[in-house]
Amino acid sequence: MASWDLDNYLGLGLETLMYNVPGKLASVGGDHRDPSKASTLFVFASQQLQYDRRDLAHERQIIESAFAGLGWEIPHLIAALQDTGDLYLDSIGRVDVETGSRGRVAVVGDAAHGATLGGMGTGAAVVGAYVLASELITAAGDHALAFAR
Repeated sequence: MASWDLDNYLGLGLETLMYNVPGKLASVGGDHRDPSKASTLFVFASQQLQYDRRDLAHERQIIESAFAGLGWEIPHLIAALQDTGDLYLDSIGRVDVETGSRGRVAVVGDAAHGATLGGMGTGAAVVGAYVLASELITAAGDHALAFAR
């Protein structure tokens, strides 16, 4: 995923416009703090990328290549990418662990239910802790049974 700021040439308020094709999403939305600014969010499927995080030109090229040939506002948004010095590019990742517990110890909160996108880590952590507490009550305190559930 990638994000950068640009001038609000579309005159957007709080709304966000999106363009989606299989494996790619581009969006642009107005900045609630400064009506003259807008922000992009580009998301695309790819194999793991290898790049130097200090090489802004290469990061720009990765995004340009991923969205080459697409219509809508993509050419204008990509052109604005050339003017930005503040580009965010990172992977959306997930780590699956075999188990979240060992013996009488279990991970909870973001350690057990973190999320890299969308601000869902805290909500997932709270629900996970609630479910674990409920399972401990149902299992009458038998942690091995509760952890397995």
